[in-house]
Amino acid sequence: MIEPKKLLEVQLDLEHKKPQIQIYDENLDNVLNDNKQAFVIGILGRQQIGKSTFLRSCFDVKFKSSSAESQGKQTTVGQDIAVRKADQYDLVLIDAEGFGSSESKEKYKNQIFWTSDQKKKRKIARNLSKFSLALQSVFLLDICDILFVVNEYNHDWEDFEEFIDNYQKFNNQEISLPQIIYLIKGADTKNKQQLAVTNLQQAFANENTEGNDPQNFDNKNNNRITDIKYHFLPSYSGDDSVYKQKNDLILSFIEDTIKNQ
Repeated sequence: MIEPKKLLEVQLDLEHKKPQIQIYDENLDNVLNDNKQAFVIGILGRQQIGKSTFLRSCFDVKFKSSSAESQGKQTTVGQDIAVRKADQYDLVLIDAEGFGSSESKEKYKNQIFWTSDQKKKRKIARNLSKFSLALQSVFLLDICDILFVVNEYNHDWEDFEEFIDNYQKFNNQEISLPQIIYLIKGADTKNKQQLAVTNLQQAFANENTEGNDPQNFDNKNNNRITDIKYHFLPSYSGDDSVYKQKNDLILSFIEDTIKNQ
């Protein structure tokens, strides 16, 4: 199984009191130098929602994933990168730190020295954590060919407001964007699926994207880049090979997209 490397971490600039991205140039250079033609796939989502499990099982890459012992703890810090060799294009896979990480907030809280008020520290730490994830979102929007965004079926998209906002800004400026696919977890009944779609519609309605209604993922219609595409993730039983088979539609879409590059 392929071992990933650290791509970037977000650290606090103490002088300017704001997060800044530290890119591990050596790891990035190794990827770029070895892969003249690369197809980049990234993934975003809440903490411990199954991002690393999805990438590990589908692409045979050893991204860290949560276990029973690590429940509630952060498993990915910053962004990890791995490369899977393919015939025509090498796949560059990026696993991003989870939204809502308590460890991220605590890390910033421990570095705040300009106030001793614990309530203010917690508020500043939440804002810094939110801003750092916005920075990572912009980074992934800039370099990815496909970007997966994962959420629970019954959760709203409040944590993704900065991501959606950045996506719209890029789109309005006619900047080249990745194909975004929203992966929805836990929607194993028709009612749950309808609730998930409604939540997604509301998130984009708040961003003035009228007429861009979510569409169920359809591998036969993958050329409409501006569509809001979603896919209901299958349940994970603990067997990576079975989970990969259940996600065959997504993998076929990736293969077809690469062929059309």
